[in-house]
Amino acid sequence: MVPSNIAPLGKYHSSSFSDFYEKQATLYNTLNLNIDEAEKEIDTTMTEAFQKTKNFPMQGNSFVIGSAKDKNKKCRKTMEDTHTYIYDFGGVTDQGYFAIFDGHAGYQAANFCKEQFHVILCNLLHNMPSSTIPDIFDATFTSVDNALANLPSKNSGCTAIAALIRWEERPFATISGFHEIRRTKLLYTANVGDARAVLCRGGKAHRLSYDHRSSDWHESQRIISSGGLIINNRVNGILAVTRALGDTYMKNFVISHPFTTETILIPNEDEFIILACDGLWDVCTDQQAVDICRNIYDPHIASRKLIDYAISQSSTDNITTIVIRLSKNDSEIKECLF
Repeated sequence: MVPSNIAPLGKYHSSSFSDFYEKQATLYNTLNLNIDEAEKEIDTTMTEAFQKTKNFPMQGNSFVIGSAKDKNKKCRKTMEDTHTYIYDFGGVTDQGYFAIFDGHAGYQAANFCKEQFHVILCNLLHNMPSSTIPDIFDATFTSVDNALANLPSKNSGCTAIAALIRWEERPFATISGFHEIRRTKLLYTANVGDARAVLCRGGKAHRLSYDHRSSDWHESQRIISSGGLIINNRVNGILAVTRALGDTYMKNFVISHPFTTETILIPNEDEFIILACDGLWDVCTDQQAVDICRNIYDPHIASRKLIDYAISQSSTDNITTIVIRLSKNDSEIKECLF
């Protein structure tokens, strides 16, 4: 039986999913497990459940998701990026979750976030119904960071970009002065580090994240005021990013509080969203990424095109991309899929 305090993650067609809930509940309550044991424990249930359904929108979804990843083998021996996306997140129709975690100093932190970030987010959404989504995102980042501090690998860390699409009842002022309640689609984002989210609105790129890098004046001043140093545009001469999940040994300086945004999505204007790690953004501007994707309606193909472009521009990092195509109607979703 699924514990009452564990919210459903989404609609899945898997006979093993009740086992998945139980194992997730156990892991959620014992977050100091060795990460290798944790990964082994959830791999067979979670991966099976997710792989069967996460690539396909359910009936009633107003968006379709595609993703791509590349180790960039000419430059990197290992792949330290991870990503996750879920349709009907939390069992709520047309609520979507998407995230990319870009690991450094090992894959452990990124892998943990891939498996556990959405579990913690889902439960906080369930248990904190009166809180705002930005506050829930902040609490999620803090909880995940605390969990990572209990894992054996203290050096591993990751940047993160997470996004949530959902419908909410919002009041709108009318001409007569009355407030009319309308069902409104919103996009929420949260990030630490230099993984990025970009919205295409009418063909123009709108960044919905903040690059937390030591080259940023505000971030460098925060590091210095906390007793750290910026050496060669790196925190204490080591990390280029100033916010991340993990990196426990530098937690006095490298914090996990995210930059968050809230955006009302406008029908007929907002076309798609791009999430990507710095393997793309180091060699591609926001507008270039939008231009590459705009006339590609299959988000899987669009995601791959972004990676191909990054490699052609001599990116030296792992590259992961997610494209969320915002559809006006069900027929557009079918065109994306078939």
